[in-house]
Amino acid sequence: KPKVFTYHDPDDQFRHNFFAVCDLFYIPPTDHFSELYYLNGIHYGAIPLMHKDNHVADLFDPIKEKNLNGNAFIFADDKELVKKAEMAVEFFKEKDKWDVLVKRVMKTDLSWSKFTSPFIKIYERALAKV
Repeated sequence: KPKVFTYHDPDDQFRHNFFAVCDLFYIPPTDHFSELYYLNGIHYGAIPLMHKDNHVADLFDPIKEKNLNGNAFIFADDKELVKKAEMAVEFFKEKDKWDVLVKRVMKTDLSWSKFTSPFIKIYERALAKV
């Protein structure tokens, strides 16, 4: 039976417990730590539902309706939010599909080394010219 739970300003231990039991989560953009929550939630296998303008949305690949590629349900407006939430519920009903998504989300590499590598190469090229 689906349940929706909200909690304002959770402490650190609560966040860990929340993500450990969470299947799908959405953090409002008004929350000052929403980006951090998205990055933490995926380590527990909680699948993100986020607006495309979220600061970390570009780190994720959108889950498409026809296939299981991607690692987040990303939406652009209220109408698409409803559509993506409904898509998530349909995937959740099919345990094998949901398990594939959870495993993919947990393997998402968001380490600094992945994102700093191109900048280090640029810096090294610039230093070589000095």
